[in-house]
Amino acid sequence: MEFFAALQNVLAPLSLHPYIFIFIGLFFFGETVFFPSLYLAFRGTLDIPVVIGLMIGATIASDLVWYAIGRSLPKTTAIRLMGGRAARVMESISVFFGTHRLKTLYGSKFVYGTRTVVQIMSGMHKTPFWKYVSVNILGTASLALLILVLAYITNSTLAALTDTVHALEIGFLILIAIVALIHIFIRQAISRQWFRS
Repeated sequence: MEFFAALQNVLAPLSLHPYIFIFIGLFFFGETVFFPSLYLAFRGTLDIPVVIGLMIGATIASDLVWYAIGRSLPKTTAIRLMGGRAARVMESISVFFGTHRLKTLYGSKFVYGTRTVVQIMSGMHKTPFWKYVSVNILGTASLALLILVLAYITNSTLAALTDTVHALEIGFLILIAIVALIHIFIRQAISRQWFRS
């Protein structure tokens, strides 16, 4: 019982202030929190423009932290902080990044697993702050718009599919009723024919 009381104490603020928790979740976990939030927004539980704004704001804030880490830490410390897979990603894109920083920064928004590495590399390579911020905001807004359009299309398709399934159910019921009526009619006709002879 104590567990449920403690759980209720934790979840009560969530129901009162869901956007605060969504922002925190987006800051630390990114798209993992964005997709369920967007789903709830399309269901009418949350406000779509607020969720999009939170996604952009939390992503930019998180990216700025990684940029600052890259700018302030030595390369070896930053690589050690990122760990194995991220360090391998950094090695594989570092040559391309050296000549195409801003394109890589923009494109990293659309390639899962590269965003944090590119933010750190932007700091390590001393990408001019305002150029970095401008491209980062543009990339984040483009990603949010793309996801929103895809979610809208998916939601519309599911709604149309639900309507189609409902229409098919009604059509199937009508077909069953027609077949049942034909069956009754044929049975009565055979019964009459049978009793006449």
